Amino acid sequence: MNTKYDKNVMPVRTNRGFTLIELLVVIAIIAILAAILFPVFSKAREKARQTSCLANEKQMGTAWQMYTQDYDEMVVPWSTTGASGGSAFIWDRILQPYTKSEGVLLCPSAGDSFTSYTYSASVGGATAAEPIRTLAAIAYPAQTPIIGECVGGAAFADPTNNIPGWSWSFIIPDATGGQQARGVKYIKFENGVATGEKTWILSTERNNAGSIKANQHNEGANYSFADGHAKWFHSERDAAGKAIPARKFLDYDSDGIFGDDPASGTVGKYD
Repeated sequence: MNTKYDKNVMPVRTNRGFTLIELLVVIAIIAILAAILFPVFSKAREKARQTSCLANEKQMGTAWQMYTQDYDEMVVPWSTTGASGGSAFIWDRILQPYTKSEGVLLCPSAGDSFTSYTYSASVGGATAAEPIRTLAAIAYPAQTPIIGECVGGAAFADPTNNIPGWSWSFIIPDATGGQQARGVKYIKFENGVATGEKTWILSTERNNAGSIKANQHNEGANYSFADGHAKWFHSERDAAGKAIPARKFLDYDSDGIFGDDPASGTVGKYD
């Protein structure tokens, strides 16, 4: 009998598991792949939010254009008189009949329950010298931002009557200069009872919340322009390394001057 091999005898199989080293190698490979892929997935999600936000800005820009056509090319006003104080308009509510949606006011990346966008007070006629601007008065519509993404903050509310606020606006785009204001719809109360009288006022609270947030999406932000188009721009950096809004060849105060403009207080900010 051949003791080395017998075809009638089934070979014995030995079940062998993974060694500790092999398991550690597999775990390390999975960890490396996760470290590579998770940021990609996160960036893809933010890109989707950026696209949704851009659609919001495009829709608001189109609504802004429709308003101007209905009002003999007068742009959406920032205030009733061209001055600050008790005459500030709620620009986003003015656009509502054209957008037919509250959702366009909310950026999916902002996580706010109130307006995520800010309107240019300069374009809307924030000076008494030119209380309401016309389209023809905007020298470079394709380079004039009218709506940007705002820094945001706690929504203003009348502390007595708990009336929420809307309508962020910016005067100088970055958060280091100028004052940004919020218009609020105020319903007059007498002895705790609403009289039905409504007026447009400027919030008594002023801060930088209405300034443009330069790095909302993937180190940049979306902007809507006076010619109706909307576009994403990468943020820039100031001397201190802080992210600031895009500035090259843009005319934020709508005076036909790109870059620094002493009259608007933008020296050293947009050159």
